[in-house]
Amino acid sequence: MSNKLKILFIIESLRRGGKERQLIELIKQLVGRGYVITVVVFDSTFAYAEINGLNINILKKNGINLFKSIFKLFTIIKKTKPKIIHSWSALTTLLIYPAAKRYNVKLIDSIRYAKSIKPLSKKWFISNLAFLLSDRVVANSNAGLKTHHKVYNRKYKVIYNGYECHKKLQLSDIVELKKKLGIKKKYVVGMVATFHPGKDYKSFIEAGKKILEERSDVCFMCIGEGLQKSELENSIEEKYRSFFSFTGKRDDVESIIEIFDVGVLLSNINVSAEGISNALTEIMAARKPVIATNAGGNRELITNDKDGFLIDAFAVEQLANKIKLLIDNDNLRTEMGQLAREKIQHQFSVEKMVNSYLNTYQGLVR
Repeated sequence: MSNKLKILFIIESLRRGGKERQLIELIKQLVGRGYVITVVVFDSTFAYAEINGLNINILKKNGINLFKSIFKLFTIIKKTKPKIIHSWSALTTLLIYPAAKRYNVKLIDSIRYAKSIKPLSKKWFISNLAFLLSDRVVANSNAGLKTHHKVYNRKYKVIYNGYECHKKLQLSDIVELKKKLGIKKKYVVGMVATFHPGKDYKSFIEAGKKILEERSDVCFMCIGEGLQKSELENSIEEKYRSFFSFTGKRDDVESIIEIFDVGVLLSNINVSAEGISNALTEIMAARKPVIATNAGGNRELITNDKDGFLIDAFAVEQLANKIKLLIDNDNLRTEMGQLAREKIQHQFSVEKMVNSYLNTYQGLVR
């Protein structure tokens, strides 16, 4: 084990989120292979018990604490002697750069989004400075690289998110789960996302109401929490309320996905765009057909009309039509779902992700 690389990961938070989940999965796999891991985080809230036994350092990055934290990073690196520092945001890259430079440790920056950034904006300057100071920059989608007009080369790489298709899920019995959730309709269409301005739950709800004008055998599930949840829930007219289920935050999302007939993920492209969506990956791995906004990394995850559908942003009519097409065609749902599962197995597996990161790490220290 002593011959394995020592790797330090630095991230702003380990609350529940897409990049956080991917980092946890990467850490678990590396620890399982004998690598020595140190984690630096700037938030004391942990949503992942799996890493409680690791060397975790909690720092602060506000006011005078920022300077104390930068100084503490020197101490952490001197003590742990990592060969690689993998930062998961431009800001954390800038915070740890002085210590990485002092101790000659290779530094990797990350791009986990695919929304265009306004040139000369604050985020643009921070991101480009972080790129300049890093030895490698890893995006989780080609769309992410394009936001900064970068191309895949020796310094800039793309490593897709990984999902462990073969892990044993403790899936609840579907019939019992439907009873618990109060789902009584024949078909279930679900969207898993936080109620955040970057997600377009509004179009999802409007498409649902459009479908409900014609039929009453469909339930629309909204799985997630956020500041906009109450507002959107209250926007639904009384006659449609019973057809929508707002579950809030759930710890059994993978089980709930099993009751979906169709999965949806819509982005508000005026605010955000997906890199590679964990939610879509999980739904596809569960052999469910998906419908997503034609933006960001969704184009890399979904092959339109083959393992899912890509639709225009805010296109309520398009979404309603695609949902109706899928719920009215059992064979199409099954075929698309199977192709979706195969896509995740072959192109977005956790093993492929981990091996790609290890190749990147080892390439830097040779």
